[in-house]
Amino acid sequence: MASLSYKQEGKQLEEEKSSPFIAVLRGSVLKANITLTDKILAKSTTPIAIELKNEGDIEMNNIILPFQLPNNTTLINQKITKGNFISNNWTINKLAPNETASLEAFLNFNLDNKQNTLNLKFTPEITVNNKTIHQETWQKDLAILHPNLEITANWENDARNLHPGEITNIYFDIKNTGDSELDNINLLLPIPKNIIDSHQFLTINNLKMTNNQVIINSNQNLKPGESTQIKLEIPTKDYPTGGTDLTLTLNPQLEAKVKNLANIYKTNFQTNKINIGTSLFSTAEIRYYTTEGDQLGRGPLPPQVGEETKYWAVIQMSNGTSRLDNLHFSATLPSYIIWTGKSSVSLGNDISFEPSTRQVNWNLTSMPANTSGGVYFELSITPDVSMLATNPVLLKNINISGHDNFIDQDISKPFGNLDNSLKTDNIGRIKGSVVK
Repeated sequence: MASLSYKQEGKQLEEEKSSPFIAVLRGSVLKANITLTDKILAKSTTPIAIELKNEGDIEMNNIILPFQLPNNTTLINQKITKGNFISNNWTINKLAPNETASLEAFLNFNLDNKQNTLNLKFTPEITVNNKTIHQETWQKDLAILHPNLEITANWENDARNLHPGEITNIYFDIKNTGDSELDNINLLLPIPKNIIDSHQFLTINNLKMTNNQVIINSNQNLKPGESTQIKLEIPTKDYPTGGTDLTLTLNPQLEAKVKNLANIYKTNFQTNKINIGTSLFSTAEIRYYTTEGDQLGRGPLPPQVGEETKYWAVIQMSNGTSRLDNLHFSATLPSYIIWTGKSSVSLGNDISFEPSTRQVNWNLTSMPANTSGGVYFELSITPDVSMLATNPVLLKNINISGHDNFIDQDISKPFGNLDNSLKTDNIGRIKGSVVK
């Protein structure tokens, strides 16, 4: 309280007036110490630490530090040692002389990529006799860095399709088009295991997998304008799965440390779709018994010179993920093999046999994706003495072909020749297959 005494001219009585008086001294009694980096990324999160200290001789009451932040800047994950944090205001009821209160938090920035600086201001306030007294303002201009990596992906020979079982190279070209040097550039790549043979991928590229993704360290630091390339060999599974008319899209993420900054720069990328051809899983075997042990064949086993033995050729096919058109099976009978005329099919028309060419044929106009089928026919042989102690060939030049409707390419599966050794017929093989 301040008092003023005075005597007006011409009057004998002395007058006195009193009024509340607040003195604001140069500098602040409440000292703010703020720890914050000088450089940030336009879209990033960076730590901030604030310490408020009462450097006066008396207790301070009703302290407020309002966070009036610029647009697209927020304070998150606040931790305080004293007071409360409500509606972007840090409030402290009282602070004893030489006592400190601390706040740790993160500033989250979602700024325009063209912005180059950001000004931050913090002004603590104390309240005395219902009057707000602003303390010393802390302010700082932050430089906004603009790291940027551009990435392009190219398949070997500009491939548009991948075939089951093949290995194709992909090249990731990475260029630093930003304004900051980037260290320790890593490429993180999730692996779609339904299409890519992950075990083979890791082996041929000498990589390890964690949480279904691999981390490829380029061992490169890139200054603005510099480039690097990462090459990977991509092995397609023999039998991809996961629906029909499959396409493969890789979704790598690039990570790099901004030089002289704690922040990690990240960017995501998606490769163009590449079509995955269908697989035609097929088997060709000669059997005397079924897998379950039922007898198919007739005659002596092992076969005897001058005696007829009958076997069955079992051809099975499973189509993969896309429709196959013009499916065709063909094989040739040696001159000493008899076509008995017994046959069956699970799809389409029956098998045909042309005596003049000794060729067996079967055609199917279309086989839908994820469909199986088979052709089965009986063959007869009466061994002569020239076949003693041998396994005669029963079927030659076996081939299955078709047209992949999705990638518009032909598929062909040659099997060569089949003899009577009954390699897949455990019961028949034990009884014997060599001509006696």
